[in-house]
Amino acid sequence: MTNSPPAKVNISDYQILSSGIDTFYLSLDVTWNNEDIFNYLETLKEEAKISDKEVSGIFKTNDGSQEWIFIIKPHGSKGFAFILISKDYTLKIGKWLKPQSRPNILVEIRSETLWRMGTKAAVEWMIRLITGIGASIKSIKPSRVDFCVDIVLPAEMWTEEIKDYAVTRAKKKDTHDDGAAFTGISIGRGSILARIYDKGKEINLSKKPWMLDVWGIDEIPIDKRIVRVENQLRREALKSLGIEKLEDLYEMENRVWVYLTTSWLKFQDRPGTHHNQRETLEWWKIVQGGYKGSQEATPAVRHKAFKVDKRRLAQQMYGLMTSLQAADLEEKSLDENHTVTLEDCLQTFIRELINIEKSPEDLNIVIKRKRPKYRRVIN
Repeated sequence: MTNSPPAKVNISDYQILSSGIDTFYLSLDVTWNNEDIFNYLETLKEEAKISDKEVSGIFKTNDGSQEWIFIIKPHGSKGFAFILISKDYTLKIGKWLKPQSRPNILVEIRSETLWRMGTKAAVEWMIRLITGIGASIKSIKPSRVDFCVDIVLPAEMWTEEIKDYAVTRAKKKDTHDDGAAFTGISIGRGSILARIYDKGKEINLSKKPWMLDVWGIDEIPIDKRIVRVENQLRREALKSLGIEKLEDLYEMENRVWVYLTTSWLKFQDRPGTHHNQRETLEWWKIVQGGYKGSQEATPAVRHKAFKVDKRRLAQQMYGLMTSLQAADLEEKSLDENHTVTLEDCLQTFIRELINIEKSPEDLNIVIKRKRPKYRRVIN
């Protein structure tokens, strides 16, 4: 569930801007009706090996209501014969018809998809697809879940000294820096790992400005930090907390957050004194009560994500086109002060494409092959 203020309002210290699941892995035990899917994927995989290029495929549900376009890897991984990748999901599929000691399918749902579609809708979309292409699902188990809360802190409070206030069952605590700038801390290892980091800085580095839409703001005030408190739980930890099935997760996620932020980790005053003499810090109390369940959809994320993709590609194209034009001017020995226009650059580019015999047909073949890299499913 997203809890965001309207755009362009002042955000106050210790305000929760959002909560939800940022990474979600599922393990599925399924029974396939036949080997048709395996044969289809084997053909695509072989084509990818031979061509040494990205090869796309498509799953369509039997009733025609859904389709998923993906890119297949020319190899498998850890016993799974097929690796299928899209902007929204990654699937690893084992080549056996009935459940064995390990799951038939592993599903990874990407962060952007979870925030754009909402957690439950993103899961249900993939479940409908898998059942719609001929699989009978016997069980769905969460194998990794990253719960998170995004909180506003005053900038002066965000220093590496924050680690000294952590009281935790974990033995390992690490500080992270980007050059001289403190970026966050990680606590624990293995089945439970907590990360507390400057999410505002991270979204700039990872090109995820769509988080601003989730938060409901236009920009981060210079005197604030938006800090993500994130708890990563792998299968062993989930199981120990009583989460065996997908339904268990939805029912218990709030209680799990309370455990993680009150028993497993908390931030308290007076470092070094006996725990009976320490009080939980005010900002951490708000974190403890800040998880409001799996997030709902933020449709604006889709437009912002495409905008980021196109801007990045335009910047790359600008660099290559200016290099091509510079080489062309040098070949013609033109004066170094000779000016060119964008149209000149485009004409040079088109001319060189013709010289290397790239036809409109070639252009459309390549574009069609690359579209799956940018396609996002619509619920």
